[in-house]
Amino acid sequence: MASLLMRGAAVLAMTAAAAFGQSKRLIEQTDSHDWLLQATVSVRAYTTFDVKTNMPQRSAFDFTSAAVVFPMIEGSASSVNKPPPELTGKLLLNDRVSDTNPTFLSGDYPCGTRLGKWVMHEWKGEEVELQVTIPATCYQTRYDEEAANQVGWPETWQSVAQSTFKPQFFVDAMPGKDGAQAASDMEQIKKMISQWTGGKDPKSLPPAKLAKFLAGKVLEMVQISGDGLNYAHTGEVEGFNLQGAAETAKRGRGSEFDAVCLLAAVYRQAGIPCRTVIGWDVGEDKRDKNKKFLARNNGTKGLRGWVEFALPDVASPGGLAWVPVDIVRMRKDSSRAQPLDRPWKYFGTHDELDGVVPIAFQFHPPTTVVAHGSPALWGWLVTPKPPERVIQAVRFEAITQSKNTEQQQKDREEKQKKEKKRGRY
Repeated sequence: MASLLMRGAAVLAMTAAAAFGQSKRLIEQTDSHDWLLQATVSVRAYTTFDVKTNMPQRSAFDFTSAAVVFPMIEGSASSVNKPPPELTGKLLLNDRVSDTNPTFLSGDYPCGTRLGKWVMHEWKGEEVELQVTIPATCYQTRYDEEAANQVGWPETWQSVAQSTFKPQFFVDAMPGKDGAQAASDMEQIKKMISQWTGGKDPKSLPPAKLAKFLAGKVLEMVQISGDGLNYAHTGEVEGFNLQGAAETAKRGRGSEFDAVCLLAAVYRQAGIPCRTVIGWDVGEDKRDKNKKFLARNNGTKGLRGWVEFALPDVASPGGLAWVPVDIVRMRKDSSRAQPLDRPWKYFGTHDELDGVVPIAFQFHPPTTVVAHGSPALWGWLVTPKPPERVIQAVRFEAITQSKNTEQQQKDREEKQKKEKKRGRY
């Protein structure tokens, strides 16, 4: 680590012009695939049974008003979401449509988050359901690590990157805890970083090299067990089962999503802007001419999480490159970090993300809304108060979207241009 820090200090002495002189992006999106993700959240009155008649009974909801929010991000390092009207959703009350015109909220939320908001007024009933349609183009990613290692620490981070240091539930804060308690919980993580660096300033390394070094340390220290989900008594997925980054650091073990939270917390405490990403792995990433899906190599399907850290990059939109780090996928391949001077699969370069649709940058919306039982990406504000006994369930379904002949030809021409630039023709 000491020699690595010395080499890093030399790199930091480079001028800004040299550091940001690359003409191509640090993260390149390749091999696209179009998906249509349907996300559904349902909240139902809890069912009891009359002991005499054995008939089901429900206590109806009684609202003066309610506002429901769900993440509707614009994209990530590996995806671009189509804008409204393709990106849409509808709120149903007792199977009757209440609102099909969501308001899009952004600007004040960290990590580039955008929320959709649906409203309802003066309603009594037993079930609320939100259906969100997310059309997205997802990509594999290719990381220019050599160029990234030349990028030093900026004097100030862009506003979106800076916003990632705001406290986030399960990363550097826990629900129900005040700021002082959350800060105290981070001491364990600060001590770990100090031990890993031998007490030296982490920023002696360029941010990309530091991110890789820290990912290797987290990879080796955390044991992953469990799927990180809670289930309702009906068998439906209720939401995420998260113990938080601080507790994961103390125990040295946790679920896949706990490992993601821990890596994000480590990055932030070391000064690296980052965001958690929660997506839906469709389980298949290609289809043949007969529209039959081919099985994914890793055989996974379902909710999945990873981290994206930010680097200054004038060639990328907004002057930032978001670098995906899939600590869970890395840990499944090996419990030992590979040498730092070699490329790591799933660190920047990721060949599975064209089959994973990113949904959110937080496990719970970064605003004053509540969910029930478990964080589940959504939340609501209810007047006069939210119901107490409910069954919350979330489910996802993704289908592929075929491209028309004209679009396929454009994609081929664009691919040929890129390959020609790389000297293949």
